[in-house]
Amino acid sequence: MHFIESQVMIKTMQTHNTNVKVKFNHLLWRSRSRDQDYQFINSPESPSIDGWFPVFNEVFSNCEPGRDPKNIIGKLVVPGDDLQSEFFQFIASYFIDDKYLDSSGRPIKQYLIWFHQDYEISEINELLADDWGKDFISSSKALYSAFYESSDNSKLAQKKYIVIKRSNVDLQKLDFKDVGEIKYGFPESDLVSTQPLYNKIIVILKRLFERVVRS
Repeated sequence: MHFIESQVMIKTMQTHNTNVKVKFNHLLWRSRSRDQDYQFINSPESPSIDGWFPVFNEVFSNCEPGRDPKNIIGKLVVPGDDLQSEFFQFIASYFIDDKYLDSSGRPIKQYLIWFHQDYEISEINELLADDWGKDFISSSKALYSAFYESSDNSKLAQKKYIVIKRSNVDLQKLDFKDVGEIKYGFPESDLVSTQPLYNKIIVILKRLFERVVRS
């Protein structure tokens, strides 16, 4: 009886461990097709910001992908209404994918930033394997292959989520670099337009003073 219960428990844990759902409206994915250059082939709806390239650059600064996936964790801070900030934890992965080559025969680099809003950071450490990025690419093979061949990401836009299927049953301990908080700043014009009149005047006067000092 004890043996049967143990087997059931192990099987349940393995099933639970592989059931990691990555929602596309929480995912920033930068890659390329065979014939077109690198681009954001999927962008999150939440968090919602204008222009992902500054965030991408901060997350992957000085990171050159290799064949072994590397992971980064951090927190994106986004200014909200009434100057209240929202916080979005993420885990990122970057690596070279030898299964796909560009038109010049070079292996394609994959960059993923997943804002895991449905999972606590403690769950991520327990559920996610160290090479989860490659497992994500494998699990979304049909979608990515279609984009790779045609440079058309319409199928990606229609997909709601991917359940990662782990290639290795044994959970490899998640190894990552913590970049802490990354603050996304709205353009100055937006900051002025969303502030009360008194604050707007202060900002304008400050800018005028800075111009006078520089001149």
